[in-house]
Amino acid sequence: MKLENIKQQLVELVDMTDKWLAQGYMPSIEKHISLVKLSEIYDSLNDNTAAPRPVHTNQLPPAQPVQQPAPAQPVTPRPEQSYVAPLQPQQHIQQPAQQPVAEIYITLLGQQIPAKLHSDFISELFWKDENFFNNEMRKFNDMQSHDQAIIYVTEKYNWAGNNTYAQKFIELIGTFFNQ
Repeated sequence: MKLENIKQQLVELVDMTDKWLAQGYMPSIEKHISLVKLSEIYDSLNDNTAAPRPVHTNQLPPAQPVQQPAPAQPVTPRPEQSYVAPLQPQQHIQQPAQQPVAEIYITLLGQQIPAKLHSDFISELFWKDENFFNNEMRKFNDMQSHDQAIIYVTEKYNWAGNNTYAQKFIELIGTFFNQ
């Protein structure tokens, strides 16, 4: 790849980055495209004269012979060492009671929800893309009515009617607009 081509590839990457900044998130397919471009630029800058990059495999290196340790010498107790008697069967050590772990809550659309539910919304409804999820939440915060939000959801998403997370999210929207 010539220097002009490298420059053009870098300009395209800068343009993509500017678009991501404007959108507020980076689509995963464009992330992949940018990584491929960077890899091509890297290879061309090396001018293919450097050693090839290592390829990762799942193979383990060949086994090395294990040296056997020298046999242990028996330890004889010194007379000055004290003897500790074993616990008698009636003696018990009492374990401290386990304290329940406090659940962590996150504010979403003006409401406190468990962090686990927040994570489930992202993974189940928003394609495991936290940046996309945050961008969508900004849109919901800017909407003027419950009807506008519901219309947006039905036009943009094709959530199954029996999806528990979709039902909980719709309820969350309803509560947000009825505050």
